[in-house]
This record gives sequence, structure tokens and C-alpha cells, in this order.
Amino acid sequence: MNRLLTLGAALGVLAVGAAPTLAQGPPMPQPTAEHELLQRDVGTWHAAMKMWMGPGDPMESQGTETVSMLGPFWQVSKFEGSFMGQSFAGTGWMGWDPEKKQYVSAWVDSMTPTISHGSATWDAATRTFSGTMTGVGPDGSPQTMETTVSYPEEGKRLFTMKVAGQTTMEITYTKQ
Repeated sequence: MNRLLTLGAALGVLAVGAAPTLAQGPPMPQPTAEHELLQRDVGTWHAAMKMWMGPGDPMESQGTETVSMLGPFWQVSKFEGSFMGQSFAGTGWMGWDPEKKQYVSAWVDSMTPTISHGSATWDAATRTFSGTMTGVGPDGSPQTMETTVSYPEEGKRLFTMKVAGQTTMEITYTKQ
């Protein structure tokens, strides 16, 4: 019985001594240079959209994008505008995935019943994100879109989307 009390007391001392360590948990992840790159888009942007539904002149519309950060890791985009005479709203998320060593994103909007997922890499020399996005096309079948986001000058951003090598959307953003 004496041994049992001694063992119980020793375990109690160990548990009390370990409690602060357990309460602290593992160290919190810290943002990297890849995460800090996402900060450049924070703010309000005017968007001039062009969309090609087929050969010929594009349909054009305007919108506003507001970009904020969710903590230091995730960029959150909220887009509002109109398209084909209807109100249009969308939300996107983008962050750096340290395990995949690439930027990852997701997009949902008011005209599409499914979510699109993307991945991209950053080329500092050309100031361009290049990647792909997968979602559902207008005919309901899976579709892969090539995407680029370039920064031709301070306060400007150009988003381009291509399907099967053909440009289907171009958005010129100007920071307000």
C-alpha cells in the first residue's frame, strides 16, 4: 500500500510539472514569405471584366473586389458586380500550402452551384501566379482552366483564364 501511495504521489508530481507544457501545446505556425506575398492584394479593387462565350467581341462588365486576410495565412476575396444583366457575387480563398509547396485556392459564386479548386506557383521574376483551376463547365462536365494573375505595375493586377488554350475571361483590377 505504501508503494502504491509513493507511486501515486510521484505520478502526481510529474503530471503537475508537465501541465504547463501540455497547456502550451505545440508551437504555433508562423507565416512565411509565401504568406506575406498574399498581403499585397489587401484592399478594394475596381474590376473591369471581359468574358468570351465564343468567337467575337467579349461581354464586358464592372465590379468591385474587396480583399482581406484571415489571420496571416489566408487571403479572402469578396467580389460584387453584374454579369449578363444580373447581379453577381463571388468569394474566393487563397493561401500557401507548405506541404504541397504551392498556393491553393477555392472559389464559389452566385451563378455556379459547385466549388472550384485551384493551385498555382509564383514567379518573382515576372511577378506572376500561374496555375490551374478545376470546376464544372457550362455543360456540366468537369473543366480545367489555366489561370494567371500578373502585376504589371503597382496598383494593377491582371487575371486571365483560358480553357483549352482559348482566353475566356480577363479581369483588369485597379486598386482604389
